[in-house]
Order: sequence, then structure tokens, then C-alpha cells
Amino acid sequence: MKQVVGFAEKYYTLWMVNADDSDGFYLKNLSMDLDVAKSKVEGEYEIDLERRGTTWSFPSYASQPDAGIDEFSFGMCRNLKIMDSNDVWQLERATKCETTPERQNLAVKRLMELGDYDFVPFRDGYWDRKERDEILTTEAEEQRVANLERGHFFNHKDKVTLELKELEAFSFSGDYGGCYVRIYESIDGRIFKYLGGSPTNAINGNSFCRVSATIKHSEYRGEQETKLLRIKAINKQTGRK
Repeated sequence: MKQVVGFAEKYYTLWMVNADDSDGFYLKNLSMDLDVAKSKVEGEYEIDLERRGTTWSFPSYASQPDAGIDEFSFGMCRNLKIMDSNDVWQLERATKCETTPERQNLAVKRLMELGDYDFVPFRDGYWDRKERDEILTTEAEEQRVANLERGHFFNHKDKVTLELKELEAFSFSGDYGGCYVRIYESIDGRIFKYLGGSPTNAINGNSFCRVSATIKHSEYRGEQETKLLRIKAINKQTGRK
């Protein structure tokens, strides 16, 4: 099996696919930014942006007639009248992804008949205002993280004290069992990484935690990174580990 980066409406996605591309399965969303998505994939991977959605098989429409101007042009409702549909999920997709503004407008109109929506124009379609705001907030945070300083900090094997907050946590299976990856942000805007079998539970994503650690300089895909070894939390009141 191989790792493949695909795309699903808003997010770049991670798949596991067999060697001849005949079968596979969706793993998770990665990011709305391709560079950030690629940075989250451990090990070798391929990029196939034609791999869309989160399910492997999709129906073939080759034998179906072209959709009318008031009909869905894709999905399980293809060639059905948009204004007759009660399929909220398909209608919501249509507001964002239909191929003409006319079809998008019909989907908006039908959803407004079916429920309480607050649509706003956004990215060549219409999105619920709350959903739009969530996307913008997420993208702003991803951009902030992308702008954090990366590289080699301190000297190799230095013993240091840091204040860290967790940005990301995931794991994978290696030759010697499970391996845990933790990406940390320091209070002064730098990125540190832990890679090993026993991550500390003291650091979370809610607030900065004061820790001691040993510095290890390394490279990953040609980029310098600073890893942390032997991380221990420091009690703020006593200053003890």
C-alpha cells in the first residue's frame, strides 16, 4: 500500500492505495492548504488531486444525458430537478460545487424553502455564513502556524527549558512498533518536534507548559528541524521536574 494525497471539496486528504491503484481507503483530512497538508504526511507519498471525496467508488455518468439547466449535474441526484429535491446534503454540495451560477442559485433557493440558512457568496459558490467563518478562522490559524520559525535551534545535545503548546499529534506503525509524533509551538514562535515511543502527556493544545528537554538536530525531506528528547514538565510553583 502507498500513501496518496487527494482532495475533498475543502480539504486535502490522505489515502492508502494499493500498488495498481485499483483499491484503497480514505484515512483523514489533512489541511485546506496543500503545502501544510504535505508537511503532515510522514514517509513517502504521491499526489493525485483527481482522488476526490472520501469514498473509493463513484458512479459512472458516461451513459447519462447532459443535465438540464435546472437539474443537478453530478452526484446521485444527477438529472433530477433541483427545485424538487429534498436531499439536503446534495443541495448543500450544489450551492458550492454546481457547474453554473444558475444551478447554484436554484440550490440556495430550494434550501431556503427547506430550512433556516444564512448564505453568503464565497469561493465561486454560496456557503452558510457560519461555515464560511469557520473556514476563514481555520485558514488564518494554518497560515499563522505556517509562518512559525522552523530549523535548528540551540546547539545539538543542549539541555534547555522551553514553554510549549501542542499543535498536532498523530502516530504510525514502524518496524519496531508504534511511533508517536508531536509537533510543538514554543512561546516565542518556533516549531519543535518529538518523535518516539513515549510522548509526554503534560503538554496540550490549550496553554503553554514549561518543560525541560534535550535538543537533537535532524533533517526531514531536506529541511532542518529540531527534535526534543527526554521531555519533562516543570512545576511552575516549585520549579522542579
